[in-house]
Amino acid sequence: SRVEPQKELREKVLRLKSLIAQPSSAVISKTDFIPFEDLKKFVEKREILRALLKSPGRRGETAALLGITRMGLWKKLRTYGILLREGSEVAPQVRDILREEFDETIEDVDQITITPLPRLREKGGELYKLIQGQMLLALRLYKGNVPASSKVLKISSVTFYAMCKTYDIPLRDISA
Repeated sequence: SRVEPQKELREKVLRLKSLIAQPSSAVISKTDFIPFEDLKKFVEKREILRALLKSPGRRGETAALLGITRMGLWKKLRTYGILLREGSEVAPQVRDILREEFDETIEDVDQITITPLPRLREKGGELYKLIQGQMLLALRLYKGNVPASSKVLKISSVTFYAMCKTYDIPLRDISA
């Protein structure tokens, strides 16, 4: 089922967040790293579902909350396999997906805070923090060795160096 891989990814993201929060006391393994595209999909899909819950059935409002166009929303719904039955109430369907795939229960939609998708990657955004934290963990695991760190993250060394600039990672200060 589509839920099992999502649950596994959810567990990996939770583990990654705990490693980032406590980097000095954590035992890091190569299996703790998550491909950047999977991180992006996880964070974006959850945010899209929250926005759908906040504005059930109103795709224009959902897109506006997410800072994307209606066409952009439609594409992301298809990409992330968010298939909602037409003609039925959206909220119960979205709540089911959030509970099954993200272990999230939202009773009061007024308590939901939506982050526009482009802001997730900005400094301080959830995706930014996850990517930056994961890169720092890789450097710690491999004692500042960029080729080994980039390999575990499945990116080239050139990309790793470029991302260090984007994610404010000073390589000269990295140590075990």
